[in-house]
Amino acid sequence: MLVAGLLPLGIGLAFWRSSSSSMKLLTVLLAVDTLFTIVMFTFAINHINNLFLMHFYTLLAYVLIALLFSCWHSTFAMRLMRLSIPLLVVIYLLFLGAGVEVLDRPNKYTLSLVGMLVAVITLYTLYSSVSDENEIAVHRQEKFWVSIGFFVSFSATSVAAASIPEHITSQLWSITTVLIGISYLFYLKAFICMHKSIS
Repeated sequence: MLVAGLLPLGIGLAFWRSSSSSMKLLTVLLAVDTLFTIVMFTFAINHINNLFLMHFYTLLAYVLIALLFSCWHSTFAMRLMRLSIPLLVVIYLLFLGAGVEVLDRPNKYTLSLVGMLVAVITLYTLYSSVSDENEIAVHRQEKFWVSIGFFVSFSATSVAAASIPEHITSQLWSITTVLIGISYLFYLKAFICMHKSIS
């Protein structure tokens, strides 16, 4: 999956100067994702517990996702998305303080909450893409493809991972890997749409 993610990341970096703020944030997120994947793999092969990294990755990823999608919406929706960032951090700290989340174990509850938030954001963005009365067709809008990508890779898999019993999560990861790979194709399509719109 690391190799598959390098393609949209490379294109994002290649078009960095001409990219919109939202697509720059997508590029940053893909870079963060690549870095975390490398670090987690390094920890795993050295038999070091890497689950605490998922706690930080989940929060950081949501910050970038909320900021990314807020670029595409009106002032009210933008404020709600940005307001959700500190609220999520507070909820996570409460979970941590109450012992609901433990750093050396999967962050099931925070991951589930983030998955639901991302699902709401992406579905709202998809709805606004379809109902937007402009001259650009839906399938030519980068926000349409980015929304599908995040819904597939982040919302669906995180909610599933948080709700499925731990003894069968290993089987889930094979499905998750496929879905993440598919999402990279959607991000790639989004960069292609962006490039066509500015060329």
